[in-house]
Amino acid sequence: MRLNLIYFFPVILLISLIIGGCNEELYDASDEAKALVYIRKAYQNGLHSKAIESAMMFQSKHPYTNANMDVDLLIADSYFQMQEYLEAAIHYERFVKLYPKHPKKPYVLYRIGMTHWEQAPKAIDRDQAFTEKALKVWKDLVENHPESSEAATVKSNIKEGELRLLGSKKFIASFYCRQQIWHSCYQKATEIIKDSSNYTSYKKDALQLIEKSCREMARLKRKDETGTAKLKKNVYFSKYSSQKLNQMADEARKELAGL
Repeated sequence: MRLNLIYFFPVILLISLIIGGCNEELYDASDEAKALVYIRKAYQNGLHSKAIESAMMFQSKHPYTNANMDVDLLIADSYFQMQEYLEAAIHYERFVKLYPKHPKKPYVLYRIGMTHWEQAPKAIDRDQAFTEKALKVWKDLVENHPESSEAATVKSNIKEGELRLLGSKKFIASFYCRQQIWHSCYQKATEIIKDSSNYTSYKKDALQLIEKSCREMARLKRKDETGTAKLKKNVYFSKYSSQKLNQMADEARKELAGL
């Protein structure tokens, strides 16, 4: 008897799948109201690929309906839930262009930033282009929609992103100093100064790097005031005298002492 059940189990399972498939709700894009219910239900059930496919069919059938605003947003949200962040960003940005005064614009800007944030590496020795993109969008969100719940939500992320960028720039500046590429060390350190108004520890580190790099550039300048071919190609050696470079180092030390 047990042997017979083993043989019949796959048959029973197949019949159940067939019956279940026959009972599955059919999608009819021509009926606007029913189609919208179907699309939303697919999204809510986590069937994001089906939601996108059905939504695009809906838009081809009903290109002029006002419901397309919600459908456009649902498509973007579906891509985001599927972690297809590039596609999600494209659709969110399209939504902002099509509906610049939509009440959900703060939410959409928040999600645009999140598409970049999710792709940004946390390690400071990695390229932080996605972090920069996220911060740009979120800072615009806070500036233009300060009372929105999304503006409050992103503030902690903005702080984390700013610290990540400062850490990355410090890592690069320190690398240049270790390699004795003093002009590049100086340039990157000045970028840290520009972005560190709220972060005193990073500003102190940057001022130390500026003083050291200027002293070293001044030393090299004095060693060869005429300038070798290599030095002549460097804007800091061609633009500043050794006296001026030492003055820049003194100013950095003075500012550091005042912190």
